[in-house]
Amino acid sequence: MQKLSVTTEYAEVYEHRIFALADEYMETVLQNDDSKISDTFMGMIYYIRDGIPEIPNDDIQLMDSVFDIFCKLCARLGTVPTLQTFAILVRTNRATFTDWSNREYRKDDARYEQAVKRWKSVCKAFLVNKLANCDKTSVNLIFLAKSCYGMVEAGTPITQTIPEKPILSADQLPDLSKGV
Repeated sequence: MQKLSVTTEYAEVYEHRIFALADEYMETVLQNDDSKISDTFMGMIYYIRDGIPEIPNDDIQLMDSVFDIFCKLCARLGTVPTLQTFAILVRTNRATFTDWSNREYRKDDARYEQAVKRWKSVCKAFLVNKLANCDKTSVNLIFLAKSCYGMVEAGTPITQTIPEKPILSADQLPDLSKGV
């Protein structure tokens, strides 16, 4: 049997605890009413956060594993994962992820930048999948796709029109010294 790394063992503990807390929340708070999930998902995230040990942000492997667990939870509950919600779960300021992605913090370790870029890509993939598979058009999801990921609607060309202004000769320029 292969010996697991400490990070892998911790990730397994987190996965078990996160799903146990999610089940507990579903049973006690939502009384197993799945229709309430979208309205109370953030409450569940806080409930889970309060029931798990703090995840040290100096262990990017563990954070990356917990992100995958978070995405599994979102998939199970039909919710689109976001970096903001993940930041709440792991008690990390969302701006810290941006700093890692831009290599403004932890510059010497590219794993942080790579992890955040992967997380953003996964969140985008969930959103695109939700948009592609929803029965009704969701203006909220479209707005998120545009604002968070710079996406545009298919068939909508992006053009920037700059109005043409007449070029004036020196004789045509107004005399700004008059009236002063």
